[in-house]
Amino acid sequence: MDKKRLPISRCNSNCPKCQMPTEFLMFESGPGGDFSTYIGQRTGSIYRLDLGKIYYLKLKLETLILPAIEGEGNLIKIPEEIKCKICGTTYKAEQIMVGGEEHIEAFEL
Repeated sequence: MDKKRLPISRCNSNCPKCQMPTEFLMFESGPGGDFSTYIGQRTGSIYRLDLGKIYYLKLKLETLILPAIEGEGNLIKIPEEIKCKICGTTYKAEQIMVGGEEHIEAFEL
């Protein structure tokens, strides 16, 4: 795993239970690349998975994320597992609003 300074989007989504917005960081997919975003449960580190490795190189997802799981114990997949900062509900963000971009230190899988 390589740690790099990468661009990431500041996003938010409303919790389906309390309707309050929750902010989170997520690597966006679009022209030029598709990415999955994971957060390490133990350290809170952010991981970016290049889905091209699965689609074009035919590598297995389990193989690519294994080094992160070994260090973290578990990975949280964004936006499928957003935790509301108000009521604590974990939900899949269906509607995501992008509020800007920043650069962070993240691991590439």
